Amino acid sequence: MNLVEKYETYRTNLTGRFLAVGTRQGLSLPADAIKPHSMHFGDATLFLGWYIGVLATEYHLLSSGLVAAATLNVHKTLRELFRALRALRRLTRAAAGGFPQPPVFLPAGARGFFIRDDIDDNLKDYFPGVRDIVSDYMAVSPFDKEESQDQLIHLLLGLALVKKFIPPATFGRRMLLRIAQDLALNICAWPSQTRWVIRNPYLGGTKVHRGPYAFLFSYPIVAVLQRIHPRGGMLQPSVRWLWKFLWKYVMRYGLGRLYNPTNLHLVSALAGLSDSWGKKSLGYIVRRSKKFDWPVYPMLNVVLFADQAPQKLVFQDGLLARAKPMLDMAPENGLSHEGSPPGWRASHRFIFGRDDQDEGQDHYSGREFSGLDFMLLHNLYQILAAM
Repeated sequence: MNLVEKYETYRTNLTGRFLAVGTRQGLSLPADAIKPHSMHFGDATLFLGWYIGVLATEYHLLSSGLVAAATLNVHKTLRELFRALRALRRLTRAAAGGFPQPPVFLPAGARGFFIRDDIDDNLKDYFPGVRDIVSDYMAVSPFDKEESQDQLIHLLLGLALVKKFIPPATFGRRMLLRIAQDLALNICAWPSQTRWVIRNPYLGGTKVHRGPYAFLFSYPIVAVLQRIHPRGGMLQPSVRWLWKFLWKYVMRYGLGRLYNPTNLHLVSALAGLSDSWGKKSLGYIVRRSKKFDWPVYPMLNVVLFADQAPQKLVFQDGLLARAKPMLDMAPENGLSHEGSPPGWRASHRFIFGRDDQDEGQDHYSGREFSGLDFMLLHNLYQILAAM
């Protein structure tokens, strides 16, 4: 089985077993893990960002002829992408009904606040045999469904790839691109109005309970937004000079234990998407990526910016050499806690450290994984190899 055939298997698994494509509540949101009779939706908007990115890069590979896949076609991919974007828009609208006693009057910009998922037991209708569904939406605490900085950042990853790889050559693609751009602007505009401390407008403006402090990331977030939406620059005044200084001149360095996996995947994603560490951005990103073996983030930077900065292709061969063994090692039929080799035993290889990659996490015992990490790595690998 070659890499493209393996990718096709992962895509078939994704749309057949981990999500139901559509526009109704709960649809087009990928589960991070499943096991017989059970589906688990954790960090659903983070995985939605990667799903959007997979579809955008898949469209580019198919439409440009770089990849030929018997089970995939550009029209199906675009329809799926449209529904994935509609899912994110649905989550911004569902936030109003997701919390007890929302206020009568909301502050301006609150429509950009989103919830992590809207999965309830009705999803069982789409998956015969599933008896148990776990999601943040159905958690006892309403705080579990709130957005956070990591969800925002990885959604931008997907939306940036839409902007890069979906050309607005037809009415349908122009509409799709416009939806992606408006979503990016809206989800960034709300935290920009609260000094980049994410607050829940439906609970009196209290800080979200998980990951509220986005101010250290405000400069690259706005830099990414400016590349996605022509009006992104309107958020620049919300970024304080100290936050910009820390990002540009401090956070590009190793920072020792401060760069644990939780922090580093946010820094790596934003550095790759924004290219905001100067002319040597890619070199810094490559060095940071080696700590937990995450070549996907420097690869992201190259495919997004090499047309403007051809010198980035100096890193092409090294990144391809790092990614190829990972892709080859991934099991042919999909990823799982017990069935994957070391390196692929976490629910998402590129947000967890080496121990979790190699040994897995106990709470995922017996579960299979969505494989979105493999799929985006594959697509970036194919694009980079053709540059």
